[in-house]
Amino acid sequence: MLKEIKLVNFKSHRATLLNLDDSRLHALVGQNSSGKTSVLQALYYLSRLAKLSFEDVFNSQDCPEFIISVKQTQLSPLAIMTIFVKGSDELDLNPWQVSCKIGSYNMEAVWKAGHDEGEINGWSSSLIEAPLLTEKIESIVHLKLVATNLAKAAYSEAIKPQVESDGSGLAPALDYLRNDAPDNFKSLQERLKQIVPGVEKSE
Repeated sequence: MLKEIKLVNFKSHRATLLNLDDSRLHALVGQNSSGKTSVLQALYYLSRLAKLSFEDVFNSQDCPEFIISVKQTQLSPLAIMTIFVKGSDELDLNPWQVSCKIGSYNMEAVWKAGHDEGEINGWSSSLIEAPLLTEKIESIVHLKLVATNLAKAAYSEAIKPQVESDGSGLAPALDYLRNDAPDNFKSLQERLKQIVPGVEKSE
């Protein structure tokens, strides 16, 4: 269960701190291009480090110079971004945390899970070296991230939007239900409250 997410110089996030409560469902709300998807991307990268090396995760279009805040790289070519995540199990026991610092010339991660703590450095290193932490961060992201599709909000009024098998179309489908089919949207809310305890009805 995630408790805290902190992003520094990650894409549009100069310094963002998210504190999460004990709910089983959280929502990121904001205007287009405000950095919602970037939070998911950061968690996705971290989850991949559970099995892969920095080199395997941050290559080609994922390399640091593309995801470190543009303003920071203009100020310094040695700019570093940080992905920090803190969590615990469902009973709020066994706390753990991991911090990844990534720059153009150096990668390092520091972790702590129970009595196990350590640090890794370099392109070839991976969080697989932290066995007590690997299982926890590997499950942070359960679905394949298709960020550009999830974020699409426009749709033709002549065609009712629908959610595809890869998750695309989710935003416009919910937007359509809320505005044009409020009864169906209300039914979806009630169903969600039954499936996920603690979810309150949104206005």
